[in-house]
Amino acid sequence: MARTPVHFWNPLADWTLAGGASIAFCGAALAIRPQHGPALLAVLGALMWLLHWPHIAASLYRLVFWREHGAAYPWAVWIAPAVIAVGTLAAFVSPTAFAPAWVRVAVWWLAWHVAEQAAVLSEAYSRRAGRRSSEHERLMLRTACAALALYYLVRLESPGGPSHLFGVALPGANLPGDASLLAAVAAGVGFASWLVAVFHDRAAGWPPSLAFLPLAALGVWFCAAGRIPGVQVALPLFHGAQYLLLCGVCQVGEEARHGAENDAVSEGARWGAVVVALGAFIGAGLPGGAVLLGADFAFAFGVFWASAQLYHFVADAVLWRWEDPRMAARIVDAAARAT
Repeated sequence: MARTPVHFWNPLADWTLAGGASIAFCGAALAIRPQHGPALLAVLGALMWLLHWPHIAASLYRLVFWREHGAAYPWAVWIAPAVIAVGTLAAFVSPTAFAPAWVRVAVWWLAWHVAEQAAVLSEAYSRRAGRRSSEHERLMLRTACAALALYYLVRLESPGGPSHLFGVALPGANLPGDASLLAAVAAGVGFASWLVAVFHDRAAGWPPSLAFLPLAALGVWFCAAGRIPGVQVALPLFHGAQYLLLCGVCQVGEEARHGAENDAVSEGARWGAVVVALGAFIGAGLPGGAVLLGADFAFAFGVFWASAQLYHFVADAVLWRWEDPRMAARIVDAAARAT
């Protein structure tokens, strides 16, 4: 029997999308001169339509258009969107008081969400390699990633952090410099504790090299906070590349499980076209509709960016949970079927 490969698609695609390309991008962004900042922001803006909005649409597609998901989580399909719609309306009604708080919730939640995905993707590669980590080891890994997210958020809220996100003002909390140092120490201790747990669980073996890539990317992204123009925009782009890698292979695998006639390439292309088109509608159509009602486009874009993120977080909270044995088996099995 052939050994199941660790990668989802192929080595090049996985090493690129799981973190390699974004690490290289961060390195290039740190190396450019300040006068090239506007060009970097233009590149980030273009990538939003290829990575960010499609990954938002991908979670919506999985939750709403897969009937088994919608039937299992009706509150996520019906109640959560209604709550987020009320919050979105409140942001337009109160652009100086409620809107900044609404966007800040999305920014903070984004950091935890990205950290959690890095841990999930790392565990997915380990399971593809036939390695099953202990519950204690997974807890240490998630704690370490969360501590790194805390470091990123402290940096954003320190003096000199971003004051706006698109057209929404985000006054910082002006946290003292010692706060970022404490958060960095916490992250270092967290990852050291995880490595100790890995060594302690020698019977499970050593994780495959691909399992370390999402964690390395997470460290680069979060440690680059404050040094790259538009880091709050770049972060969900990098996260989106990872998400589309995992979500795409699951989509192809689940279609195969349901007896679809399309091959992997055709199904991947069909699904990709759907999420790009749906993402474009969410990212451009909704703010455009608000403009027709008299709103400023930059402000409307920022509000809908936050609202879309919040719904994406809710959807992923039920779609990707290793704690659910059925969901964990489905992720690995769907990936195996698409390989």
